[in-house]
Amino acid sequence: MRKPDFFIVGAPKCATTSLYWYLGAHPEIFLPHDPRWKESPDVGRNEVSPVALSKAALWKEPSFFGRDQWVADRRCIRDESEYLKLFSAATTEKRVGEATTSYLYSQTAAEEIKAFNPAADIIISLRNPVEVMYSMHRQNLVGHNEDILDFEDALDAEEDRKQGRRIPKRAPKPVQLLYREIVQFSKHVERFYRTFGREKVLVLLFEDIRDEPSRTYASILAFLGVDDTFTLPTFSNENQSAPLKNLAIRRFIYQHPRFARAMRKLVPLPLVQYTSRLVSPIATPTRPLLSPEVRDRLQKQLRPEVEKLSELLDRDLTHWCRD
Repeated sequence: MRKPDFFIVGAPKCATTSLYWYLGAHPEIFLPHDPRWKESPDVGRNEVSPVALSKAALWKEPSFFGRDQWVADRRCIRDESEYLKLFSAATTEKRVGEATTSYLYSQTAAEEIKAFNPAADIIISLRNPVEVMYSMHRQNLVGHNEDILDFEDALDAEEDRKQGRRIPKRAPKPVQLLYREIVQFSKHVERFYRTFGREKVLVLLFEDIRDEPSRTYASILAFLGVDDTFTLPTFSNENQSAPLKNLAIRRFIYQHPRFARAMRKLVPLPLVQYTSRLVSPIATPTRPLLSPEVRDRLQKQLRPEVEKLSELLDRDLTHWCRD
């Protein structure tokens, strides 16, 4: 049975989902599919666009490694035989991989991956840490992992949350509430450099993927040793931040699953949709842009970290602290 030999390890909200679709379309690369879905037989894999490929429900975030980050997540695979089944359909592809963003900030994932496959290649995608934190806060709200609507208040709660306090009930991934810890990128990248060696780790920047997707895609293919002349018909942004639609309603449903299941059986769907449209303006908070004051404060706090990362990558990233 084939083992994965490359890993997209993060960071969160840094185009890792787009990378997954892009690489999954390459004929010499295998990425696992969710066994509950099947790719449409009339879609030619070599010609598929990232959007069409996403409909095939590729399995991203199996979260097998990083035992210090294991959470009560239905998609978190803890049994090795079940994990390897994800790759059982791989045949003649040159490379087999997977993607899980929590591997980056896990304290143990790098060593676990190394023990599993010492020859593995690692792909890391990074972004302005202030943007990552703000985007993650939105994602946590949508995913019922966060119950503090105000971004600044959520940051102020971090110290309590490190002690296990103020964690939302039923939060699936409490570690993602430690926003500042997750964006300590220099520490996380250094861990993978130390474990695998620099030559086995490719570090990408979100802005390069966004602004120069074709060139960046070719560099990834070259790193993986597959045909780097292969191109996609389009490069689209996947997994963009979802709107905070009907947040209060969705949170109630998530926190009271038995009540929600009973209501779905009793209440006709058209009535549910009609009520949702009526309540939506009340239940949907406005998500403002990050205020210049908060951005400036965070940029100053994170500047030493950005300078460390710039030195580590030999690339000046201090513009992240000036935007």
